[in-house]
Amino acid sequence: MRRRGHRPILACRPTCWLGKVAREHGIPVHELPFSGKFHIASIRALVAIIRHERVEVVSTHSGIDSWAGGIAARWAGVRLVRTRHLNLPLKRHPWNFVHYLPHAIVSCGEVIRNGLLASGFPDDLVTSIPTGIDFSDFRPVRERDGVRASLHIDAGTFVMLSVGVIRKVKRHDIALRAFAAFREQLPESLLLVAGDGPKLGDMQRLADELKIADSVRFLGHRDDIPDLMRCRLPYSHLQL
Repeated sequence: MRRRGHRPILACRPTCWLGKVAREHGIPVHELPFSGKFHIASIRALVAIIRHERVEVVSTHSGIDSWAGGIAARWAGVRLVRTRHLNLPLKRHPWNFVHYLPHAIVSCGEVIRNGLLASGFPDDLVTSIPTGIDFSDFRPVRERDGVRASLHIDAGTFVMLSVGVIRKVKRHDIALRAFAAFREQLPESLLLVAGDGPKLGDMQRLADELKIADSVRFLGHRDDIPDLMRCRLPYSHLQL
């Protein structure tokens, strides 16, 4: 955005890892509590930031920020763009007025856009911009043995990898139950879970309940997914 002549500013919670990344790239960060969708202190602070920084467009991406950020943008009289990342049904009615706040909505793909239109969102309000990945940079940097050594994984251990935000819609619970069944056939196996999210604690407790906690590694947010993918054994080594 800066290369295109724009001036990005980030507002997030103090514990948000994205704030740290933004600062490393020289992007100004304003820390707010965002304690709820109607958190007046956060909304008023956002209005002050918008006016002081002469913000022209506010962009929101999730639940609480779409409420608090949306209200603040409208209060301050600037344009509001909301990005919809999840393919979950929404109800557009006056009581749920957050859906009437944006001047434009971006969906991360046609399926999400079609779902919004089916829920009553106007055709000219929603634009599909599919999420893209630059595969030119999506290559492992370290060799397999080095990756395993960094994770303290024995050379002969069969490894599975799950990558994604740990939230309900991702169904990590199914992955854990499937791995528990798989481990009955291959006890010397390991599941790596790369990602963070609101259901992390629940999944850690489920791993305990399934008695597989010693074979599941919750790695948190990772920037080395290609390396983790290289961590597996060749399929020819798997014998059930």
